[in-house]
Amino acid sequence: MAFTLRIDHDFDKLQRRLKQIHRKEIPFATSVALNRTAQKVKQAEIAEMKRVFDRPTRWPLQGLHVVDASKENLEASVHFKDFAGKGVPAGRYLHAQVYGGPRRQKSSEKQLQAAGTMGNAGYWVPGPGAPLDAHGNVPGSVINRILSQVKARQDPSQNETARSRKRNKRAPRYFAIGPGQRLTAGIWERQGKQIKLVLIFVPRAPQYDKRFDFYGVANRTMKKVFPKEFSRAFKSAIKTAR
Repeated sequence: MAFTLRIDHDFDKLQRRLKQIHRKEIPFATSVALNRTAQKVKQAEIAEMKRVFDRPTRWPLQGLHVVDASKENLEASVHFKDFAGKGVPAGRYLHAQVYGGPRRQKSSEKQLQAAGTMGNAGYWVPGPGAPLDAHGNVPGSVINRILSQVKARQDPSQNETARSRKRNKRAPRYFAIGPGQRLTAGIWERQGKQIKLVLIFVPRAPQYDKRFDFYGVANRTMKKVFPKEFSRAFKSAIKTAR
């Protein structure tokens, strides 16, 4: 006597179910993987800034923003915020570091130029007497004091008054020297009988080499991270699919 075992199954139904799961879960897994990858790209960009820049401030390090993907919009992005409550957005002043070339004019340079303080120059660089902070920059408080004392504030009410000059008589005194004078054109500081050059006026924008490989870091991180994150997200989605 022969025994026959027959195994039967509705494979068409199974195939339809698998297609349904894939159609539903693949966009979800993709969006999850994209968002996880974007966060890894952000971390990699921060690490790169710390590597290529000398003591970067928290301003650019905290300036990166991630826009998440969704099932309906499978696109995640990592970019520098284009708005800053005070000061210049990080993406604007890092432009020259990413692409190379001349840097953009600073607000202080525009104000000095508008006031006629710089002559035909349009930029400044730190002089030998410039006070530098831990990051190698001239502190904003010093720049503000200079703008007030040389009457270059865009808002006249922010210039020094007789009362504030009396109150700050022991503070450094700044004055501007234009081109063609005996002293180097720039902002000088007077303390007692001594003077020192704080800012030097220059006619051309300082040039920067490409130092921050923003796009290269992003592409390398994406190629390395996304396949693993998608596999992880898809497996998790299949387990919980109904």
